[in-house]
Amino acid sequence: MSPSPNDPIAATRAGTVIFLIDESRGMAAPVAGGAGTKAETVATAVNSMLNQLASGPPVQVAVVGYRASGGRRGEASPRWAGRLAGRGLVQSEELAATTLSVEERVRRIPGARGYDPAREETIRFPIWYVPAPSGTAAFDAAVACCRRLLQLHAAGERPARPPLILHVGSELPPAEVLGGEAYQAVAAGALWCHLQLGATTRIPPTLYPSTDAHLPSAPLRELFSATCVLPDALAAALRAAQVPVPPGGRALVYQAAIGDLIRFVSLAKAYAAAPDGAFAPAGSAAVGPPGESQDLPAAFSTRGYQRALVILLLDRSRSDPAGSAWSRRRQQANDLVGSLARRAGGDTHLAIVSYGGDGFEVGFDGPLAGRETVADAELAGGALRWEERAEKLSNGIGGLVERKRSRPIFVDRGPSPAADFPAAALEAISQLAATHCREHGAKSVLPIVLHLTGGDFPPESVRPASGRLLLYHWITPDIPQRTLAYPADAGGIDDPRTLALWRITSPLVGAEQFAQRRRTIAPGARGLVAGAKFDLFVDSLDEILAGEQT
Repeated sequence: MSPSPNDPIAATRAGTVIFLIDESRGMAAPVAGGAGTKAETVATAVNSMLNQLASGPPVQVAVVGYRASGGRRGEASPRWAGRLAGRGLVQSEELAATTLSVEERVRRIPGARGYDPAREETIRFPIWYVPAPSGTAAFDAAVACCRRLLQLHAAGERPARPPLILHVGSELPPAEVLGGEAYQAVAAGALWCHLQLGATTRIPPTLYPSTDAHLPSAPLRELFSATCVLPDALAAALRAAQVPVPPGGRALVYQAAIGDLIRFVSLAKAYAAAPDGAFAPAGSAAVGPPGESQDLPAAFSTRGYQRALVILLLDRSRSDPAGSAWSRRRQQANDLVGSLARRAGGDTHLAIVSYGGDGFEVGFDGPLAGRETVADAELAGGALRWEERAEKLSNGIGGLVERKRSRPIFVDRGPSPAADFPAAALEAISQLAATHCREHGAKSVLPIVLHLTGGDFPPESVRPASGRLLLYHWITPDIPQRTLAYPADAGGIDDPRTLALWRITSPLVGAEQFAQRRRTIAPGARGLVAGAKFDLFVDSLDEILAGEQT
């Protein structure tokens, strides 16, 4: 028998989802990756999810909006209207018969075999929630409303299926509210999940971090501490949607784009479908150790170089036969070579060195076989083949659709048994770089090594490269670890293998310029990324060849 809609305690036992939505004027701004406003995009995603919950496993659900207008105190309440007006928690089985309205919406569907042009069709789209952004945010009122709805108290026991609160906002909640008694009382019995919407895709999102060591601001670190660790059932659902969630990842998304929002809201569906017992209390995410000082690798000025030699050092190791880390590194290498081919600035050559337990190999395959270095302008014609690649895009009605693109494949080597630290390969790279620089003007060419690796080396075996070159590391391990992106110090690096690589990593050229545009980058950042995208490599190359940095 379904729990009574007027019995919040029974509802908590059965499962409860609260969509908590910022309705301040900040939600009238454009959303990252979409054509509409933040408020419109959130309403579409929430209405789409309510429609899915209506036909899924029964849960209690509420949509709560909050804002403060005209200098008045903050206001927060369930935003049901029509036949549900005045209700708080509503049984999901009631939703289908209580829509506020039904609109005609256009849904985009990929064309034949997933290629453009996509076709469009008109569908009936049920509406329960209509946004009305105005005034300022009033998160304290939102917390008080959640507490009233759930009847949770600090001394109460955490239920077997704790309520899920999916908070979506345009700004970060105040630290004094997060640390207050009301928020803590709700947090003692519920799963607090937070998403802050971005306004541009130029700033990459922070997705489900497991540590606050590299979060860019004190308010964001406060929010990290106030956010729940993702239960295994929710983390598994995100990973199934190809979202990289590290062990101990928290339910926090910062600078979210439209696709991140849709996947975040979909946690409600995963929660409703999860079996009993799936939400045992999770431990807190570990916070990294305090930063330690460490001398930089031997530094030299990168000013005055007109050309670059990019050397991809590719780790083919696969310690886990069932693991996919090697495949991801190979894909990363192909994507990066494709980026250089599209850039085709006429000022860069590329070399590829791969290594494994069976030794190392210098050179290209296919049409470029037999060459140690290739000019970027020649890369486009040197692909081994072209492959289809699927990507997820908004379908315009709160869901995602798949579109296929073709991409060139330049690297297609197989995996090898686990390898030692590639000291011999780095020495060969130093010699290759010296020869190339002599042939193309030693004073005008800067060698840049990007090491794509699993990072599984004994720390004592790690040695710096010899010669005048930059050495960056992009770590994609077989076993997931904490995410790192361009750390300026060793704070938060608790894996001794990663720490050893960080110590020999060169400073990220252009970091001071990047720090002005991206709060997550510090002026002293190094060129090391673990478990995330090395999204500044081409930008760093451009900074070098622009000749404006030091």
